[in-house]
Amino acid sequence: MPLKKSDPVKIVPYDPAWPQEFLALSRVLKKALGPLIQDIEHVGSTAVPGLQSKPIIDLDIVIIDHNFLQEVSLKLQQLGYHPEGDKGIPGRSAFQRSSATTPWTAEKRKWLDHHLYVCCQDNLELKRHLYLREILRADSQLAAEYGRIKQELARNFHRDRLGYTEGKSEFLQKILDPAHPQYDRDTISPGKREGEDVR
Repeated sequence: MPLKKSDPVKIVPYDPAWPQEFLALSRVLKKALGPLIQDIEHVGSTAVPGLQSKPIIDLDIVIIDHNFLQEVSLKLQQLGYHPEGDKGIPGRSAFQRSSATTPWTAEKRKWLDHHLYVCCQDNLELKRHLYLREILRADSQLAAEYGRIKQELARNFHRDRLGYTEGKSEFLQKILDPAHPQYDRDTISPGKREGEDVR
């Protein structure tokens, strides 16, 4: 059930149910992975209150180092995920759901679409995800601007998901640029947790 590049890009108003869906997913994953992982982060636009987004939850599973990756991967496969490699981003492992009920539970719950990644705690892409999340959570005007850009891109690239993603790059790179007035390396760290600590 992977999304195709030609599937329509759909941007919807913020849904307060998104954090709850993340928490439910996180509980299932933490129960299965236990001490193998350090934490699970809700990242991407659905992690920013009030921000319009594609209705897809992004989760970053954080591990201490790559020594844990193989065992984490095996346990994720037991839950119905398929490993997809780093997809061009070193140090990050992507996992694809095999069905709408992945991760598998006794209740056979159908989950909202989500993207799942496993990253080491010092991974640059993880730090980038957390940094963007915290900046957008802290600045409602910046988040609103980002929402408007996404709506415009969704109209212009309705069936071109790659074009939509590339279109966001200029805005995101401005935020990530050290010359940006809000850039602060010290903010590239986890913010308020939405889930309980693993430890």
